[in-house]
Amino acid sequence: MTYEIYLTLGLAVLFFSVGLGVGNEVFRRLSIMYSVAFLLLSAGKYLNMQAVFADKLLEFLGYAIWVLIFYLNYRFVVSEKAEQDEKYKDPLTGVGNRLYFEKLLKDRAGNFERLNIPYVVFFIDMDNLKVINDTYGHEAGDEAIKDLARVIKQNTRRDKDKLARVGGDEFVLLAPVRACSDALVLISRIENALEELNKQRDFNISFSLGFACYPDDGKHFDELLKLADKRMYQIKFAKKG
Repeated sequence: MTYEIYLTLGLAVLFFSVGLGVGNEVFRRLSIMYSVAFLLLSAGKYLNMQAVFADKLLEFLGYAIWVLIFYLNYRFVVSEKAEQDEKYKDPLTGVGNRLYFEKLLKDRAGNFERLNIPYVVFFIDMDNLKVINDTYGHEAGDEAIKDLARVIKQNTRRDKDKLARVGGDEFVLLAPVRACSDALVLISRIENALEELNKQRDFNISFSLGFACYPDDGKHFDELLKLADKRMYQIKFAKKG
């Protein structure tokens, strides 16, 4: 075999090894895609030496995967940089605002779908904001919203899970997962932290939460969001009942 074949095979093994060792699911998938691309290129070069027509097809597929990886990398980099822009931040809570939700959160979910990474969409709504506003005043209501956002952020993964405030007391959380059952662990963590916070306050903060998982519950973000919203309202009405 030629030097080029050894080089591409070596790069394929290198990126595959990196993919296995990386904890971030996005970069793991991208590294493995790089490995597949180099493997196809090395196979194409080998077949070229054997005068087999399939070499052109394999090289084309390898370069096509490269282009896809560069595109996905670009989308992620743009998304990460845009998150630092103040126009995407909610002034009350400091989490993403409605514009962040519409421009960046949906785009991030689309990247997960292209890489076939399971993720969960959570729709969260406070139960008692009106009662807090009427009893303790709107400043207390604002503090309650800030506390809920803070509890959610502190009990999610900073580099993976993304939170946006989409209404007065409504939040959407996007979280990549290994399995859909991971959503229950995250919910339990948030509920326990909020319970501890309520022990220190004059009033309790409660919320209703619905979630939907890709790909088990749907294939697109909008579809999952509607289902999560529907489930949240079912829980809220059940509480009232």
